[in-house]
Amino acid sequence: MSWIGIDIGGTYIKSCFIDEKGNIKNEHNEPTPKDLKSLQRKISEIYLIHSKIKKPLGVGIGIAGFIDMREWVLRRSPNMRFLDGINLMDFFKEAIDIPFTIDNDANMAAWGEYRKGAGIGVKNMVHITLGTGVGSGIIIEGNLFHGSSGFGAEFGHTVVNPDGLPCNCGGRGCVETEASASKIVRNYLKLTGKNEDITSEDVYKLAKKGDTNAVEAFRIAGYYLGIGLSNLINLLNPEIIVLGGGVISAGDFIMKPVMEEIEKRAIRFSLENVKIVPALLGNKAGMLGSALWAMENLIEKI
Repeated sequence: MSWIGIDIGGTYIKSCFIDEKGNIKNEHNEPTPKDLKSLQRKISEIYLIHSKIKKPLGVGIGIAGFIDMREWVLRRSPNMRFLDGINLMDFFKEAIDIPFTIDNDANMAAWGEYRKGAGIGVKNMVHITLGTGVGSGIIIEGNLFHGSSGFGAEFGHTVVNPDGLPCNCGGRGCVETEASASKIVRNYLKLTGKNEDITSEDVYKLAKKGDTNAVEAFRIAGYYLGIGLSNLINLLNPEIIVLGGGVISAGDFIMKPVMEEIEKRAIRFSLENVKIVPALLGNKAGMLGSALWAMENLIEKI
């Protein structure tokens, strides 16, 4: 038995082919098309590429955006606005002729880490990816949490600074606006008064060289991330919080202020029982999680 996982992001589509044990046997990456028909054709092409190896039993699709799982409508996709309002079931049926599943890309990344990465062996887990934005997925007693209509687990859009920057969700001072890679860059530019085209990786390199403004840019982001994680710990009492994404690669520059805030704010009894660990699967988590989700949810229907 074999399955395909497809992770559709705003920049790239990452896909894989797995065997019945969940091992990746083939991978394929493509730039994400910028219109409906081109995306539909590209998904069909990716499906056919993997199908040449062995006929799959099903396909799992993870896609960035707010998916209404009552009607399977993508209400809003920040980086693929041409998909807003599209019925995803109808859309993908025209590209794939076998059973498939659809879910949010961050949920699928969480499922990948839960099944094959840092979350193996636990039942209650939070997975957070910190990059340009903030994605998250929550596992409760071994089940992926979706909420009543599919919009649950949006940690990136919980408020940690009521007076913070406006967020694309319509809120203000969300984790995504206060602790993402984009905010680290904004922190640095504000502190230095510069107007440069730099990335959070550039700020990290400067921090390693002893640039105090770069160190402070990470400290500010870590402060707000620590507040957000404290809230998660107090609310969910997870066994493990898995952190992934480029921001986490900054190590102690981000994690020292994070842990300082968690130790101040989290309920001691919950803090004593939670591990905060790095993700293990990197950018493979979403496509692998999508394939595993399809395998586990479609097997009885085939």
